[in-house]
Amino acid sequence: MLLRRLRLKVMWIGLLLATIAPAQDVRVPINYTTPAISVSQALAQLSELSKIKLSVVGDISTEPLILRFKQVPLSEAMQRIADVVHAEWKPYGKGFLLERTPVLVQNLEKEATERRAQAFSDSVSRDLKEIAGRGPWTVDRSLQLAKDVKTIVQGADAESAQSNRLRDELTRRLPDFTALLQMLSAMNPRELAAIKPGERVAFSNMPGRMQRKLPQDIVSVAPLWR
Repeated sequence: MLLRRLRLKVMWIGLLLATIAPAQDVRVPINYTTPAISVSQALAQLSELSKIKLSVVGDISTEPLILRFKQVPLSEAMQRIADVVHAEWKPYGKGFLLERTPVLVQNLEKEATERRAQAFSDSVSRDLKEIAGRGPWTVDRSLQLAKDVKTIVQGADAESAQSNRLRDELTRRLPDFTALLQMLSAMNPRELAAIKPGERVAFSNMPGRMQRKLPQDIVSVAPLWR
C-alpha cells in the first residue's frame, strides 16, 4: 500500500510538471512556516513566494493549516497540502486550483460512514459483553437496582456530578438498556451510521412508505425483553 501511494505521488508530480510552462517551475524549493491559518491565506502566501498562482475553492478555503517547509519543492508542498485537506490540484489559468471533486467528497463520506459504523458496532458489542458478564437477571438484582434508584432520588443534591454519574450507571443496568442494545446489535451498523445529524429516521417491523424495515431478528427475540 505504501509503495502504491509513493508511485501515485511520483506520477502526480510528473503530470503536474508536464502541464505547466517552463516559467512556472514547481520544482523550485521553498522555505515556509506558518501557525494555524486558513488554506486560502496559506496559498496566497505561497503564491507570493513561488510566483505561481495557487487558488482554492469551496469549504476547504477556510479550513486551518499549520505548515512547515524547508527547502521543499513546491510540487511536494502542494501535494502535502492536498493530502492533508483531502483535495486535488488542477491547472487553472496561469496557476493551479485546489478543490474537492464530487468523487472525492463521495469517497470521504463513505470512509467516514465506515469509521462511524465500526465504532458503533464495537461500542454495542463491548456493552453487551459487559452485561453478559453480570449473569442472569434475578430478583435480588431487581431489588438492589430499586434500592440504588431510591438512594439517588432521595439524595440531597440530585443534580450533582456524582448523582449524574450514578444515574448513568443505573440506566445501563436497566433491562430496557439491554433490550435497546440487542435491537441495535441486530441492525445494520452502516445504515445507522449513514443517518446524518438532525435527520429523523423511523424503523418498523411493518414499515410504511416513509419507514425502514426492522431486521427479523429483532422481532423474533422481542418476547425475551419482558
